[in-house]
Amino acid sequence: MIGGRSFEGTRRRLRKLASIAVLMRLGNSLALGVLFWSFSRSFNAVKGSVEELFVAGAWVSIAAFSYVLNDICDVQIDRINHPRRPLPSEALGLQTACGIAMSLASLAILLTIRVWSHYGLVLLMALLGGISYSLFIRNSNVVLANLLTVALVACVPLSSILTRPTTDAVVLVFGLSVVIFMREVQKDIADLPGDLVGRPAAARSPWYRRNRFFYSLLLVLASISIYVGTRGAWGPRSLSFIAALPSLALVFALVVQAIRKDDPRLQSGLLKLACYLTVFCLLLASNKQ
Repeated sequence: MIGGRSFEGTRRRLRKLASIAVLMRLGNSLALGVLFWSFSRSFNAVKGSVEELFVAGAWVSIAAFSYVLNDICDVQIDRINHPRRPLPSEALGLQTACGIAMSLASLAILLTIRVWSHYGLVLLMALLGGISYSLFIRNSNVVLANLLTVALVACVPLSSILTRPTTDAVVLVFGLSVVIFMREVQKDIADLPGDLVGRPAAARSPWYRRNRFFYSLLLVLASISIYVGTRGAWGPRSLSFIAALPSLALVFALVVQAIRKDDPRLQSGLLKLACYLTVFCLLLASNKQ
C-alpha cells in the first residue's frame, strides 16, 4: 500500500515535470542554446569559452520565458487551438506558470548581467522583445508579430558572429529566418479559429498567408540558403549529404505542399524539422573544428 502511494506520487511528479517541459517548449528552447553554441564554434567567433556557455544558457532562459509568458497570455485562445497544452488542460495552474516565468526571467537577467560586456545589450533586447510580443504585438498586428519572431530567432546566431561575420554565416541566418517566417505563417493559419475569437484584430489575413506561389518561392530560397550556409560550416571537402539534410527536409515540405495544399500543421512540423536538422548539422560541424 505504501509502495503504491509512493509510485503514484512519483508518477504525479513526473507528469508535472513533463508539463513544465511542454510549457517551456524545452526542445525549442534548448535548440536555440545549441544553435548559438554551434554557430559560434562553426564560424569561429569564439572557441568554447565559459562565457559562451553563459550566453547559450541566457538564450535558453529567454526563449523558455517567452514561451511560458505567451501561454499565460493565450490561455483562453489555447482552449480552442491547443486544449492539450498544460494551462488549458489544467495540468498546471496559472499561479505555477507565473512562478516559472518569474524564475526564468530572473535567471535570464542574471546571465545577461554576467556577460554584459559583449552580449548584454542584444540579450536584454531579446528579453524585452519576448515580453512585447506576448503583451502587445501579438494581439494587434500579425505581420509585426511574425517579423518580431523572425528577428528574435535571428538574434541568436547573429549574436555569435557580430565581431567576425562571414558570408556563409550570414546566408545561413537568412535561410533560417525565412524558414521561421514561413513556420509562423503556417501556425497562424492553423490557429485561426482561436484567433478569430480571442484577437480578431490580429486574425486578419495578410496577403502572403494563402499565397502558395510565394510560399513555394520562399521554400526554394530557404533551401538554397541553408545548404550554402551549412556547407560553409562543414567546409568544401566534407561530405555534402549531411549539410544537405535541412534542405532536403524543405524540398520534402515543398512536395507535400503541392500534394496536400491545406495542411498547415503538417507544414509547420516539416519546417520545424528543417530547423532542428540545421542545428544538428551545425553541432556536428562544430565538433570538427
